[in-house]
Amino acid sequence: MADSFYRDPMKWFLVMESKGQRLTREQFRKRATMVGVLFVFAALLLVSRTAVLKNGYEIVELRQERDRLLAIKNKDERRLVEMQSYGWADKVARTQLGMVDVDPGQVVNLEDGASGPLVKRTWSALFGD
Repeated sequence: MADSFYRDPMKWFLVMESKGQRLTREQFRKRATMVGVLFVFAALLLVSRTAVLKNGYEIVELRQERDRLLAIKNKDERRLVEMQSYGWADKVARTQLGMVDVDPGQVVNLEDGASGPLVKRTWSALFGD
């Protein structure tokens, strides 16, 4: 009969072990504990390395976000300084509000004096005679 796909594991174990040197229960427990400790240590090492990599990528992303926000802040500060200037106010007044330069003929000078002549002159300057 041909060899079956089934193998008896005991034969393999017996071949691998030297004759007369079988592990006692205590030796097996110590070695199993050692393997378990090594497994836990490797798992902790893997988890910590993964956390370090994850935090590293997050730091890079946060630095890029910070740089982007700083660029926006600097742009907004420059625009604020520009908008607080008299040139910007003049431009807005002329383009959006329709203001124009004053003609010298439109200026009315009011003099100090008695209230009667001042009121008359103001009335006539504003509404005509």
